[in-house]
This record gives sequence, structure tokens and C-alpha cells, in this order.
Amino acid sequence: MDKYSSDDEDSYSSRASDDEPLRGDTELDESESDSGTSDAESKADENKSMSLADRLCQQEERESTMRTTTALKDQRARRIKALPLAKERMQEFRRNQQQKDDSSNNKELPVKKTKKSKHAPAEASSRRRHNKTLNERGIGVNIGAHRYQARDPRMSSLSGHLDQEQFEHHYGFLAKVQNKEIAATKTKLKALKMPGKKGRRTRQKMGIQGETVEGLQEQLQTLQQTVARQNQESLERNAKKAVKKKLQAQVAEGKGGMYFPKRRELKQMEMEAKIADIQKRKGKRGLDNYLAKRRKKQKSRDASRMKNMEPFR
Repeated sequence: MDKYSSDDEDSYSSRASDDEPLRGDTELDESESDSGTSDAESKADENKSMSLADRLCQQEERESTMRTTTALKDQRARRIKALPLAKERMQEFRRNQQQKDDSSNNKELPVKKTKKSKHAPAEASSRRRHNKTLNERGIGVNIGAHRYQARDPRMSSLSGHLDQEQFEHHYGFLAKVQNKEIAATKTKLKALKMPGKKGRRTRQKMGIQGETVEGLQEQLQTLQQTVARQNQESLERNAKKAVKKKLQAQVAEGKGGMYFPKRRELKQMEMEAKIADIQKRKGKRGLDNYLAKRRKKQKSRDASRMKNMEPFR
């Protein structure tokens, strides 16, 4: 504001008074004429006493205030006009959203995929083909641990506990089949060992082809060991069953309470029951053979123990 000098102010004021009154002065004159109050006169006097620069600054402030007020009024008017339009658009959006929801309810909802934990168990897809048909065309795919494994429910522990007595009751005919196989193998072995024309005729009559003496001997030994093991297990099972029945009978007769024998006593009782069973089935001669084999086995066991013992020093 210092750029205006006193001479310039006088010249500018004289020109303004000669040509056209200032806008601020005009507004003040109109307010004085309309209101006619003392406050307006005092303001007019103050404006007259103010310098031109101050009056220009005051005029710029009033114009900026008027512009701000006008902008606020325009903004308010636009907002009032925009409210019905916004409500209409919101209602239309909600109607469209409701239609989409109704149509999506009729369809299957998509399954949201979640990240599986590394500790979760493995899951096989239900759409995967059966493992047995994967290598039918000779692709050569090695399935590894997931390949098809056939299981016999009679021999698998997944089907329950094996009851040996019930198994023997249902499949007791297998013992007869094994005895027939042993007899047939012995006959074949005898025919193979038979020399000359008689042996050749016998082998031709029996239809023996491509079999050797060594193979038949191994087969016979395997069958005999299997039958011997089954007989031994059956003998021990019957002995334990007899001891259990004896103890239950003593309790039922009132000779004593429930008695749990020691391991040594139980072993002795089982041995007595086993000997009685052998004598009942095979007679005295069979019992003597069993005891002789047992003594021989015990003697060889004692000799091996004595051999491994360290000498006294």
C-alpha cells in the first residue's frame, strides 16, 4: 500500500469524484439513504476519513466474502438437487442386488478354497480312477505306496481278531488236504527214485513231467514242517485250555478261591496236560517217541550251553 503517494491519492480522488463515484461510496450512500440511522452515518464518516488504499482493501474483503457466500449457496443448492437423484440410484442398486441374490440362491454356492495345513492328513480325490486301471494301457506309471493292494479279510487284522479254535472248526478239512498232499508227494518222490523201465512206466502212468527229486524233497519238507508246527500249536492250545478248565472247576466246586498260578506252575500243568493228550491220541508208543525226542532236544541244548560257558579260573 506504500506505493501510493499523497499526490497520487489526491489526483485519484479528484478523478473519481469528477467522473464516477467509487463503488464503496455508492453502497454507503445507498445504505445511508435507506436506513437513515446514526450507525450508517458514523460508518460513512469513517469511510471518508479512511485512505484510498484502506478503502480498496476493505472493498476486496467484502467482495471475497460475497463470493464465498455465493459459492456456499450454490453448493447447498446442488446438494439439495442431488439428494433425490442419489436416493433413486441407491434404490435401483438395492433392487439389482436383491435380484442377483435371488438368482444366486437357486444355484449351487461355490466352495471357498482354503489353504490346507501341512499337518492335515492326505486326501484322495473322489474323481480319481481306480488304481487297478491306471496301468492297463502300459503307461508304466509307478504308483508306489498308493498302488492297489489285495487283502484277504480272513487273514487281515483289519477284519477282527483271529479265533484259532473257530478257524479249526470251520477249516478242519485243510488238515486232511495237507495229509493227502504229503502222501502224493511221497509217491511222486518214490516214482522218481525208481530206476529202470519200471520207474519210467510208473512216472508215465502218474503223469510226472518236469519235476526233480530235489524240488519234491523241498516241497515235502515244507509240508511236513507246516503240519508239525500246526500240531504243536494245537497241542499247546489244548493243554492251556485243559489247565484253564481245571482251575475253573476247582473254583466251581468250592475247593478254593480264584487262583492264579505262577509261570513255573502253569508251565508244569501245561506239560502234564500235553502228555495226557498225546497218550490219548497216539497211545503209549507215541508218547514214548515224543519223550525220546524231547530228551534228545534237551540234551543237545544242554551240550551247546556247556560249550559256550567260560571255564573257571
